[in-house]
Amino acid sequence: TTAGVYLFGALDDADQAKAKAEIQAMKSAVTAYMLKNNRKLPNTLDEIAPFMDPPRVPKDPWGNDYVYTKEGARSFKIVSYGADGAPGGDGVNADVSNE
Repeated sequence: TTAGVYLFGALDDADQAKAKAEIQAMKSAVTAYMLKNNRKLPNTLDEIAPFMDPPRVPKDPWGNDYVYTKEGARSFKIVSYGADGAPGGDGVNADVSNE
């Protein structure tokens, strides 16, 4: 059963890494959107879909929507709340963001 524990740990790490990669891709898509729209931030992640490859906004590795918030005229945050879908947490439940 020790192998099972290591396997689940590796899968959790892979999910965290996937979330980080998807957030980075969305961050780049937000930048592309801003360049095309007079430096305005999108209101929702759906607006960046045309700048994604493929042209859609993914769900996080746990099947939840990524949370996008504007934090000023040119500042924003994209976050996955992890496996539990709730803010905060540790391990597989830890938040993953573009910060």
